[in-house]
Amino acid sequence: MAKRDGISKDYALEKINSQLSVEEKKKLADVIIDNSFTLSETFRQVEENLKKL
Repeated sequence: MAKRDGISKDYALEKINSQLSVEEKKKLADVIIDNSFTLSETFRQVEENLKKL
């Protein structure tokens, strides 16, 4: 990240550490798509959630 964005390592770590945890993000989310499974399962989740909108 630091090299890609042209920022210092310290600043990159500061940015990373200021982000919400995954658990905090989940609490704020309207929809959660778990993409750790197959691509077809991810698409199934997307389709299922689109129907709810």
